[in-house]
Amino acid sequence: RGGALKVLLPTTRYSTFVRHSAEDLAEALIRQGHEARVLLEPDDHSKLATPAYLRELAEWVPDAVVLINYTRASMGQAMVATLDLIAKYKMITLQTISQSPKLIEIYQGDPEKYKYWFRATTNSIYVGTVAAKTMDSMRVQFKHDKFFVIAQDTLWARAAADAAKAKMEGFGWKTV
Repeated sequence: RGGALKVLLPTTRYSTFVRHSAEDLAEALIRQGHEARVLLEPDDHSKLATPAYLRELAEWVPDAVVLINYTRASMGQAMVATLDLIAKYKMITLQTISQSPKLIEIYQGDPEKYKYWFRATTNSIYVGTVAAKTMDSMRVQFKHDKFFVIAQDTLWARAAADAAKAKMEGFGWKTV
């Protein structure tokens, strides 16, 4: 669309640098004649959940969403849930945060529908595989052969842990 853009900047109050960077960017965009909105937790005791992001996307309908070094744990599931909104409103999105393999599965199901979504990050399965190869050098060098896997309750972390576990067991590690 021509003219002023509507830019949403989700951030977090739990990182002073990231929050101030998002606020500074919002101010710069406004000075350039665009609309900008910073999405932030309402207080020091809250964490934004997926519905908060979806509500803001659906109600305000931004042209762009800019995430500055935002945590994968906070946004992983939200990114999966937003793919249909990105497609519906044709928002070009360069996503660098969520490592969930679910994103690739959704995209591959209908690449034409999701052609506005671009990804510039690794997949958690790749991360898990690389971690397993690194750990296997300890098995070889130090004769360790037992491991225990615990993961955050997020899509990307569970996928990384599952990939690492499968690969390590294939190398001969024993799960405890």
